[in-house]
Amino acid sequence: MATWDENTTARIGEAVKAARSARGWSAKALADRTAQLGHAVGRATISELETGRRRNIAVAELLILGAALEVPPLQLLYPDLPEGRVDVWPGREVTSHEAVEWVAGKHDPKYLDDQVGWVWRRPGDGPLAETWTWLAARDVVDAARRGAEEAAERLAEEQEIASKSGSPQWGDETAEAKLSYEVAGSLLAEAQQVLHDVEARLKRATGDA
Repeated sequence: MATWDENTTARIGEAVKAARSARGWSAKALADRTAQLGHAVGRATISELETGRRRNIAVAELLILGAALEVPPLQLLYPDLPEGRVDVWPGREVTSHEAVEWVAGKHDPKYLDDQVGWVWRRPGDGPLAETWTWLAARDVVDAARRGAEEAAERLAEEQEIASKSGSPQWGDETAEAKLSYEVAGSLLAEAQQVLHDVEARLKRATGDA
């Protein structure tokens, strides 16, 4: 009977074969591509991995195969996304998306007791958890910045229309555009402050403060 680590390696091997076949590559072509990227995984190794004869795989091999195939390594590790069941560790079966969220640091496992067993919880303090918060805050800032730029463009257009038509500078349309611009600017400032606070926490978490 195969062990958990052997099943994990076999799953990766099947995913590598599927991704390689989808690109129309031979095992040699994939091996050559890994060599070009700086960490060669030999053709024989790839064949053993794909046919289930390989009992384990190094982290470096998983990463370079993902790069060569242009597939996220987590997709090779958990190919049955999102709902496929997988043993994330021996005896702990979860959905593939839960496994991905754990490895990516979005959820932490916690063992409560023999009756309840394992539950997922929000990640605690630490560089990885703060990094996810930082990325989310950065996305909010980018969206707020785009909103402010669009509002500024609309305000300039309305002012130009008003100027050419001889209408009052702050007619209804222009006044509405001005209000939208002010609101967008306020939202951008708030988002930037949140990002600043998150960056400060991230520095403390990584010891760079």
